[in-house]
Amino acid sequence: MKNFQSLKPKSFKLKARQGMTLLETLIYAAIFATMMGFVIIVLFQIVDTQRGHQGRVEVETEANFVMRKLSWALEGAQSINSPAAGASSSQLSINKFNFSQNPLVFGLVAGTVQLARGASSAIPLTNSSVEVTELTFEHLAPSGARPDGVKVTLSLTASSSANIVKATTTLKNTIYLEK
Repeated sequence: MKNFQSLKPKSFKLKARQGMTLLETLIYAAIFATMMGFVIIVLFQIVDTQRGHQGRVEVETEANFVMRKLSWALEGAQSINSPAAGASSSQLSINKFNFSQNPLVFGLVAGTVQLARGASSAIPLTNSSVEVTELTFEHLAPSGARPDGVKVTLSLTASSSANIVKATTTLKNTIYLEK
């Protein structure tokens, strides 16, 4: 009798593979590159949006500061030296009541708003991150019960070349002298 045990096929065990195939590596690399591409696009959009917001905030802050400074000067003003009544100019000269540094002179010089007090030299009121594109003072002559006044138009633009979206603002205000 023959041993049937020896005729029995031997069981084959699959060896556990070590590592990945080239195709699997390429697929994983493509998935990773696609995900990184999306992440980079989103990051650039966030940075550009932040720059645009920063420019708008800077323009609004500077415009409000200049308008508050003009309101401060005109609230206690005794007289408007220039421009003449009914005229417009990019320079405003006023005298304040009981102020030792008269006249106060506001003007537009090389894209900045500047203020000179008395005989002292002018100092800039705006910083280098904005450019003043328009500053107009219109002297409103007194009429009836209405006193002298000044109509102010102020336009600013973000001067940074990195801003893709240009931030601009224009403020207009009319301030009357108190009697």
